[in-house]
Amino acid sequence: AAELTEGAARQADLIRRSAQQTHDVGNIDGAVELVRRAISFYESAGQVVNALDARRLLGRYLWMAGRGAAAEREVDAAVEGLEHAGPTPELALAYAYKAQIRMLASDFEEGASWSRKAIEVAEPLGATEALVHASNTLGTSLASGMDLRGLEYLQRSRDLALEHGLVEEAGRAYVNLSGQGNQVMFRRPDEAEALYREALEFAVRTIPGGSYDVWIRSGWAEFLIMTARWDEAERVLIELERDIRSNYYLELAIRAYRALLDSHRGFFDRAHERMDGSAEPALQVGDLQATFPVFAAIALAEAGRGNAEAAAVALRQAVEGRGDTRESVISSWFLLEAADIAALIGRSTDREGLREVLVAIAPLALRLRLLLESESSLADAGPNALVIVRDALAAVAFWELRRLGAQVDPPVEFPELGEGLPDPWVAAETLEGHHRAFDVARVRLWLAESGDTAGLGDAVATFERLGAVPYLAAASEGAKPSR
Repeated sequence: AAELTEGAARQADLIRRSAQQTHDVGNIDGAVELVRRAISFYESAGQVVNALDARRLLGRYLWMAGRGAAAEREVDAAVEGLEHAGPTPELALAYAYKAQIRMLASDFEEGASWSRKAIEVAEPLGATEALVHASNTLGTSLASGMDLRGLEYLQRSRDLALEHGLVEEAGRAYVNLSGQGNQVMFRRPDEAEALYREALEFAVRTIPGGSYDVWIRSGWAEFLIMTARWDEAERVLIELERDIRSNYYLELAIRAYRALLDSHRGFFDRAHERMDGSAEPALQVGDLQATFPVFAAIALAEAGRGNAEAAAVALRQAVEGRGDTRESVISSWFLLEAADIAALIGRSTDREGLREVLVAIAPLALRLRLLLESESSLADAGPNALVIVRDALAAVAFWELRRLGAQVDPPVEFPELGEGLPDPWVAAETLEGHHRAFDVARVRLWLAESGDTAGLGDAVATFERLGAVPYLAAASEGAKPSR
């Protein structure tokens, strides 16, 4: 239609709409190319506001393509330019997209601050799209920072999007309502599964195979992995690999999930090959939901192949990339995976390799322990699944790392559990109540290696059901690590 239309401004409008549709069906590279063309046409027509608004969209597409720094530059340019025009729906959307980028970078305070600025502009103008988008990001920022009032904003965003027929925004709301990417859900397993089935039905009804369909299906696979339904998860991941077109961000996550399953089943070489070349793109994305699964998968594959030094390098890259970010949920999951990697190396005779891995992960353990102690919002959180599971993961990770740290010379010290975190047996029972059977089995194996074999039989049964060969081998040897 744009090719048959006269006038640069009208052509730009049509090309921009084409870019959004191209994004929605999952062709991110195509969307980037089209929106750049739209910007050029707008500028040639003197449509400054529309050109800046299109740059805001370009920022979103670049983020999806794994180019985080370039994405933020485009959104910042949109914000700076649109502020000169005063309060407009376009400015509200630019603020909302700035909020989203800061939230994705795990800067939850800034994510919430920019979201509120967007809402302040959007509400008097009746700018529904900006209001929906900003409410979503505000809810995610608050919930990720352990302020569980964020779930109310997420629910409001989803409901408004459905009411006004904003398909992409509704898809995004379903994704963030689930807690996807954190490796811990906002809800108990039965509630989370019901939400995912509702979201999957929505995606199939609206844009099957499109951008938010694949995001929702990726979250579904993540849920299946954490609840130890590995065969189902692998089928979903294989289908996703076929359907993803140019979403490099999501492609990294799917690659990491498949590699983690490979390693858990003992196929370490296959996992290593799968993750080859993934480290740099993950760092370029800069989102912990991308970097932590990728580096956990790389480190576990290297540890399984007997390369403790390379495993330590991968863990160190993840920890340094995280820095002092005030994020505790996926960080607790990653600390558990790092403890498991250390335990794998600890079952060999490579004491120096074990020490390297422990030294690599120690800074994260210290930062996380201080963060858990400082989060005052937990006192009012109540019995929420996010808080309960996060604390259980952190508790068992600290316990195992302390146990392993005492086995090397000189010892590597890790923080004690401290007040508020459960002991390993209580944590295992908590994880079992949330259907995280593989995590429970790993904890029981660690307990057996410390001399408490009461739960070893149940752990063996879980490893057998899942085909988790390395863990089954360790358990069958009496859970006695080499010295």
